Amino acid sequence: MRRHAPDNIDQRIQQDAQDFIASTIEFVRGMVNSVVTSLEFAVVLWGLAGILTVFGFDIPHGIVWFVYMFVILATFIAMWIGNPLIRYNYENEKLNGDYRYSLIRVRDHAESVAFYSGEKHEHDQLSDRFKAIIRNRWRIARQSVCLSGFNDMFTNGIKLFPIILQAPRLFAGQIKIGDIQQTVQAFARLQNALSFFRMFYNKFTAYRARLERLYGFLLSTEEKHTARQPDLTEVSDGLILENVALYRHNGEVLLDGININLKNGNSLLIRGPSGCGKTSLLRALAGLWPFGSSGKVSHPPLQDILFLPQRPYTAQGSLRDAICYPDIDKQHPELAEAMNTCRLGYLVDKLDKPDDWQHKLSPGELQRVAFVRALLSQPKVILLDEATAALDEPTEAMLYRALKQKLPDSIIISIGHRSTLNEFHDLCLDVGHVQC
Repeated sequence: MRRHAPDNIDQRIQQDAQDFIASTIEFVRGMVNSVVTSLEFAVVLWGLAGILTVFGFDIPHGIVWFVYMFVILATFIAMWIGNPLIRYNYENEKLNGDYRYSLIRVRDHAESVAFYSGEKHEHDQLSDRFKAIIRNRWRIARQSVCLSGFNDMFTNGIKLFPIILQAPRLFAGQIKIGDIQQTVQAFARLQNALSFFRMFYNKFTAYRARLERLYGFLLSTEEKHTARQPDLTEVSDGLILENVALYRHNGEVLLDGININLKNGNSLLIRGPSGCGKTSLLRALAGLWPFGSSGKVSHPPLQDILFLPQRPYTAQGSLRDAICYPDIDKQHPELAEAMNTCRLGYLVDKLDKPDDWQHKLSPGELQRVAFVRALLSQPKVILLDEATAALDEPTEAMLYRALKQKLPDSIIISIGHRSTLNEFHDLCLDVGHVQC
């Protein structure tokens, strides 16, 4: 049932779940009404129907069996005609989600697009995605017309059958004209009730597509990650790695033979060419490496480890919310002092101003916000992944000195390519010998 890995998770949680619930309610109500109505008018038609002779065979109450047989046959034909709509509706949800994501991505990176003069490329790419939506909508329209046309022809064509089937009995004097009218009405109501699923099938194809998408999403959340993990031990102080190895997604070795023994107050600089696994090692220390690792790792509890990425994340809301993310006391008495230390004093008067700070602040300001968090949370281990790459060297030096002075017992592990970082670290780990 699952077509491929989940896409546009936000859309699946919001739109697909909402539409699925509404369609489920409509489908269940329609089915219950169909069953009740079918039973009611099947009894009525059973009493009005006589013996139906077909090719010399007498069938008691044949008109009832006739309507059931024809409606079931018509339902299977309608399902055959409408079956491609399931795939088309599935693709419709995916294509619309991808298009919306592309628009948001262009909006978020509008400045970079302008610097590259990439407007035409983005326009062409968005146009291609929009054309794919239109092509798929035409497929849905054509298939829906075929399905609706068949349903309309069947519904209108079967209306004369109760008169045709009861006419011999009328001419033979077995029934009266009033019985014919009752038969037509009961036949029509029974046929409509039995045809609920056939008439609903157009909507059911969209319902089925949403069900597939939600089912795929739920499966992905239940998948167990069986990647190999190192032997982990929580310690109150220090950080020890013994013969640690990291693996790529295909099982190949990314890093091997990593041995680190750091005590409180130590600082380590990890150097090496890009792509050799420096950031992956920090991810493993933070418990975020998904492809497997081995060896022995002893570290403080994860809540005492702070990761400072190259582009920090800020929450929505006020600047205070952004800086104190995720669980720093928003009324921390040293907040203003820490901001001044990290050269963000000019933003102190805007702490309670709501804004999109993730895009409002420059990359350098975001990196200084991360250092403010480090000063306020006072973690036992600080992992810095090129956390000063957007800053000038004097500001970089000032921030590292602030960490050394205000957090003398914290372990600092940095990744960086600047030689100016050497003076702020006691130890160095060179992973340049690893094949990239």
